[in-house]
Amino acid sequence: VLRIEKSAYVANSIGTINGGATAVFVGAAAESAAGGGAAADLLIRYTGQVREGPAQSRCTVVRRSVEQTVVEVEVLDTSNKGRLIALATVWVLQ
Repeated sequence: VLRIEKSAYVANSIGTINGGATAVFVGAAAESAAGGGAAADLLIRYTGQVREGPAQSRCTVVRRSVEQTVVEVEVLDTSNKGRLIALATVWVLQ
């Protein structure tokens, strides 16, 4: 589980966490859940915006092999009852 605080560094022009920052966060969360490696491919579906934050990841390892691990990552807005902000599938190369 990783968290990202909403701050000026990651905020967009409307004051929510930037989609690009969310994508980097998703990659880091997947790499952590996989036990290392490098996120090679991300499929992200944005379902909302983090208004207050922090955002938190929830990861599930879907498949693990010698070469890669597939991780599903949910990004939740902890300040808004755990509302789903993004859902991603990440391929992590080992």
